[in-house]
Amino acid sequence: MSRAPKSPIAKSSSAKAPAKAVARKTVAKKAVAKQGAAKKAVAKPAAPKKVIAKKVAAKPVAAKKVAAKKVGAKKVAPPAKAKPTPAPKAAKAVKPPAPRKAIFFDRDGVVNESPGEGSYVLSWWDFYFLPGVEKVLAYLKTKGYFLVLVTNQQCVGKGIINQAQLDAIHERMQTELGPKASFDAIYACTALKSENSPMRKPAPGMILAARDEHNLDVAGSWLIGDHDRDIELARNARVGTAVRFLSEKAVKVRAEYIVKDHVELLKLVKSKL
Repeated sequence: MSRAPKSPIAKSSSAKAPAKAVARKTVAKKAVAKQGAAKKAVAKPAAPKKVIAKKVAAKPVAAKKVAAKKVGAKKVAPPAKAKPTPAPKAAKAVKPPAPRKAIFFDRDGVVNESPGEGSYVLSWWDFYFLPGVEKVLAYLKTKGYFLVLVTNQQCVGKGIINQAQLDAIHERMQTELGPKASFDAIYACTALKSENSPMRKPAPGMILAARDEHNLDVAGSWLIGDHDRDIELARNARVGTAVRFLSEKAVKVRAEYIVKDHVELLKLVKSKL
């Protein structure tokens, strides 16, 4: 039995098959080789390239010529000198107030009725204002005069009344006169005549004390009394003007003015003060 001849087509297909397989292997190897190379490339960092520095001769840079601008010279003020710290100013001396003019009044026989020679006002019930005295006092106050009562009251020195009783009489007198006519100061000497006190009229002690305590202008002041010792007091204390209030007492020392009552006294002070 004869074999049938092999088809050339079959030979060619079978011959191509091994060739394709070989080609696939080759491609596979190349791929594997590339992957390995890639891994090596990643694993080993590329060595830095050596850069050879070239020596470059430094060229001098030509300085640019800048045309100088003429600028007018500004006058610069010299630094201010430090001002010396001023010494603290001395406190201005405060001028004391000018002395005030006063009117000095005797009490018994001028402000109130006299109890008589050798007698005393022992209580408020023995005290009687002379008519018009309040008007005189009030007028003088409106003119700014400082009103001072100066009186000898040796009844206290004799023990007939005590100091508290005398003070009570004067307090009641001030209350009755009221703020518009009351005295600004009261001085009463209670020493006995035999003691020769510098405060007892006609010695000037009470007026000098009032002058020092109340800053009074004695030379510009007036005194009003009904007895020689009152006028002598004005002379000894150098009071500017003395006025005698007429009474039953004898007149041996002359005063600048004489009045018989408070009506005349008011007219006098209104014309002179």
